[in-house]
Amino acid sequence: MTHKAEIAANVAAFAAIYLIWGSTYLAIAVGVETIPPLLMIGVRCLAAGGVLYAYARLRGVPPAGRAAWGDAWIAGALLFFGGQGVLAWAEQRVPSATAALLLATTPMFVALFAWSGGSVAGGRRRVRPGAVGGAGLLLGLVGVGLTVRGGAGGAPLDRLGVAALLFSAMSWAAGTMRAGSRHDPSPERRAATHLIAGGTLLLTASVLTGEAAGLEIHGASARSLLALGYLTLFGTLVAYSAFVWLLSRTDPTKVASHAYVNPAVAMLLGGTVGGEALSSTTMVGAAVIVLSVVVLVTRGATTTARVVCGDGSVQEAF
Repeated sequence: MTHKAEIAANVAAFAAIYLIWGSTYLAIAVGVETIPPLLMIGVRCLAAGGVLYAYARLRGVPPAGRAAWGDAWIAGALLFFGGQGVLAWAEQRVPSATAALLLATTPMFVALFAWSGGSVAGGRRRVRPGAVGGAGLLLGLVGVGLTVRGGAGGAPLDRLGVAALLFSAMSWAAGTMRAGSRHDPSPERRAATHLIAGGTLLLTASVLTGEAAGLEIHGASARSLLALGYLTLFGTLVAYSAFVWLLSRTDPTKVASHAYVNPAVAMLLGGTVGGEALSSTTMVGAAVIVLSVVVLVTRGATTTARVVCGDGSVQEAF
């Protein structure tokens, strides 16, 4: 690959993780208009996980063992059931742009779990955030408060939806700390098993709660089905490939910058395409949250944790 071609490939890959991942919040909001949230995310996870697992096997990666699958069930439950499933449910009650802002607090919870140490942190030693990291945590809390106070276009936010979104961020952070399996060194196979496990749990919950039974095939709108297809194909498969490619060629800290670019993309799309209104107070809260994420992502923590992103990608979280 020539130097110019490599630069172009890097730009395209960063554009994928910035724009596609930022757009998934609006896509989820469109999808849950007529498709039950747990069912939709479950289908997305299983479909993408199946393709990724097949791809890993075709590349000569052996099947996952029992211990690897055991780790996958824990990570899948935290990342995709508690994280993505709850996010999709909450987006029935909270605008996608606001959801993206509150989910941007995930690095805060990662830092808090790393500080607490123990089983939630994947058995890692306790790591104090330091003065800069502590400032980032405080900024994040202020940003969340301003976002909730600002509401959606002046209207108060649904409290249960806000609580669900913060739980989603917390679950995602816990899954982040538990995603690095010592039993599975293959990132492609690990991401696939997490997606398959999470998708299975989501579909099971959808059936047990009666959610799936309430869906009639002809009741799902074309735009919701297109959103589901977009989430599966682009939000998972394309962005995943771009992310793994970037991780092999550039600094993981730079790649992790998507954590504070995605909310900005989500806000832009939510306000223009989705017609979602944001108050001035919410905009200030957004700026504070993004600043806190910048501080937490770039603060140079002394330990790292394996992260499996909602789109199936695997990275190092700082």
